[in-house]
Amino acid sequence: NGGGGMLNPCVLLNGRVVGLWSRTLRREGVDISLHLFQDPSASGEKLLSTAAERYAAFLGLKPKLRFERMQGRAGENGRWMFSSAASR
Repeated sequence: NGGGGMLNPCVLLNGRVVGLWSRTLRREGVDISLHLFQDPSASGEKLLSTAAERYAAFLGLKPKLRFERMQGRAGENGRWMFSSAASR
């Protein structure tokens, strides 16, 4: 939101922010993209997949889940800047 004080939708795993997420609603279902700061463990990936499936069920849609690893670096202003890297 251009620095207006809004938080991006965070991905929480075991009480920690591990990334951001976004969704795209389609007629056939919902695309859920998880933009993670690091690759989750197998159990973490299962928890995130289950949460995405529950969210899609709440919407009454079929989920299509995508994991992306974010790349980060410190910007000129000292803030961390992230961009999406390879997805799986």
